[in-house]
Amino acid sequence: LDLGARIAERFDPDQMIPAPGQAALALEARADDARMRELLAPLHDPLSAYAVEAERACLARLGAGPGAPVGVHAITDGEQMVVRGAVVSADGTRTARMHWSGPARDAVDLGETLAELLISIGADKILSGAPMPRTLRYSLHPGGRDVEPGGEAEPPAAAPPA
Repeated sequence: LDLGARIAERFDPDQMIPAPGQAALALEARADDARMRELLAPLHDPLSAYAVEAERACLARLGAGPGAPVGVHAITDGEQMVVRGAVVSADGTRTARMHWSGPARDAVDLGETLAELLISIGADKILSGAPMPRTLRYSLHPGGRDVEPGGEAEPPAAAPPA
């Protein structure tokens, strides 16, 4: 589109986590159309597919629909994947953020684990509108927690295995 000069600022996914499956492209062919499936096969990128699987698994485990204030972004680096997620209240005053990493081939498990970690710091309360501290952020990978100002809470009792 040649609109690069009109971009005022580029956001890093840590600043603004995109919606799950954002920019994913799916190509479909009839199951009985072997020729079309053969033509489309070179376009399939397994690592991109893993990323979308992780993002969708997180959203599903949160029980959130496509219009929910949830961002999930998975990125692969070789055989490893990092999945970042955030749940934000509709008015923007409450946020739960977390990331998790592991083998890309375990994409669904990574997404579901991330959702469980988000729930453990209040994502479910944000989605339901229940009261909670304003902003919580934990980073369990690599090593340690990071709580944003305004957020006071204990980390999850036990982190899932890496």
